This record gives sequence, C-alpha cells and structure tokens, in this order.
Amino acid sequence: MKYKKVSIIGVGLIGGSVGIDLLKKGLAGEVAGWGRNRERLEKAIEKGACSTVGTSIMETLKGSDIVLLCTPVEMIAKQIKEIGPFVKEDTLLMDVGSVKENIVNAASDAGLIGAEKEFVGAHPMTGSEKSGVINAQEGLFRGAPCIITPHENNSNSAVERAAQFWKELEANVIQMTPGQHDLTVGFVSHLPHVVSTILSKVCANSLDNPDSAERAAGPSFRDLTRIAGASPQLWSQIYLQNRKQVLKAVNEFSNSLEDFKKIVGKRNREKLEKFITEGRPCRKEINQGESEKFPKN
Repeated sequence: MKYKKVSIIGVGLIGGSVGIDLLKKGLAGEVAGWGRNRERLEKAIEKGACSTVGTSIMETLKGSDIVLLCTPVEMIAKQIKEIGPFVKEDTLLMDVGSVKENIVNAASDAGLIGAEKEFVGAHPMTGSEKSGVINAQEGLFRGAPCIITPHENNSNSAVERAAQFWKELEANVIQMTPGQHDLTVGFVSHLPHVVSTILSKVCANSLDNPDSAERAAGPSFRDLTRIAGASPQLWSQIYLQNRKQVLKAVNEFSNSLEDFKKIVGKRNREKLEKFITEGRPCRKEINQGESEKFPKN
C-alpha cells in the first residue's frame, strides 16, 4: 500500500473519482472525505469514493500522508491557510483547482512551500459537465493531462511526490509555472466553455422555435454545446479567479471573429479558405495525440 491515509477535502466529481481509484487500486489504506453535508458524505461511502467521512476537518486531516483540496476554486486559497497548521510533518498538500497563481501564492504566504509540509498545485484536465460525487467514476484520470505547478521554492522531492501521485492514477503529468498554467488553460479550457455557453445562448435566443435546434442538430452542435451544461456556480468562480487570462483569450477570439465577419462580408473566397485552413493545424496535432494515447485495434 502506497499511502496509509489520503484526505480529500470536498468529495465531489474530481475528489470522488480520486478516492475511487485509490481504493480500487489498493493505493491507500484509508481515504478520508470531508464535507459539510452529511447526506452527501454518505453517498461518497456508498459510491466507494471514501472509506471514512466526517464534518470535522481536523479529524479528517489527522495522520494524512496526502491532503487533496477539491473544494470550489474561490475557497482553496483560504482553506490552505486554515488547514496548514493542522497537518502532520512530511504531509504533501495538493489541490485540483482550475486556476493556479492565486492558490500557489497563498500557499507560499502560509509558509507551505519548501517546508516540512509542502503544497504543490495540481490540475487534472478531465471531468464532466455533471457534478457531485454521484457522478464520480473509476478511471477518470486515465490518459488525461494533469498539470502540476510547483513554486520555485518547492523541494524536488515534493514535486516528484506530486507527479508520482497522479501517475499512479494513470494521468499524463505536465509541469508548468502557475502563470503558464493560467494562461494556457485560459485558452484551451476556459475559452471553450465561454464559446459553448454563447453558442447555446445565441441559438436559444435567436431561433423562432428553440426546440428545432435540438431536433435538427448534428454531432458538431452537440459536441460544441455539451459543456454549456456545466455548473454556473463553478464556472462563474473560475472565470472571475482567472479573469485576466480569460479576458485575454476572449479578446483574441473576438478579434478573429471580426476578421471572419469582414472576409465573409466582402465575399472573398480565397481569404476565407485561408482563414479556415489556419485553424486546422492545432486540431490535427490534438487528433494525432489522441491516436497515440488511444490507438485503434
């Protein structure tokens, strides 16, 4: 058994899926879940996401090798400062938040970088438009990118422990600075959610009979609007926490959309074909990566 005890603070979709994998793989002797709602915690036990649960954060933390913060992103920085004094020496603290710079800075301010107990930021790039531990699943991290974002003062051993934890859940670990992370996910994660929401909203508001969109839509519309069903509470937090990079990504997208409007308005087919062609290389590389990870039999 790799870990005697892993504590998960906030047992939702991501935290629950971590717990399921740890227990199914026999990686942890105990997975302790913390939350405020006793009924939801009981569901985590039923789902196989935790072996013990409780509403006392101090009891949940006691004796933990790993502490994983899976609460809403606007809460994590505050929680790091609150729980730091109560975890034992040699404990590795991590989070799964979608924004990193504020969180890593909070850990540094709390004296949890390069200390006997260390914090290393992490962001598994996986999930679902559904939320809650009821939707947690085994193998959610298999083949998915997980970005770890060490502070420059983190010890090498803490960074290696963090990377190894996610590798044991079969994630593909990538390392970035917190600032690089926030810029990158602003474009590859947060912007797609914005676009999906706007596309769904425009269709709902512009069509005489919005139900016709559902009946007439093909795979492209369904794929592009799937994540528009994500939690408004969760995503409003993410956009505001990463607002600088989200606005940068949205401005770039808006500028390119204006270019498209001008080209179509002038009926310039040559420029239109060039515009479409310029969007293909990134997707081609993504497709190639997917083929390498999931080769066809």
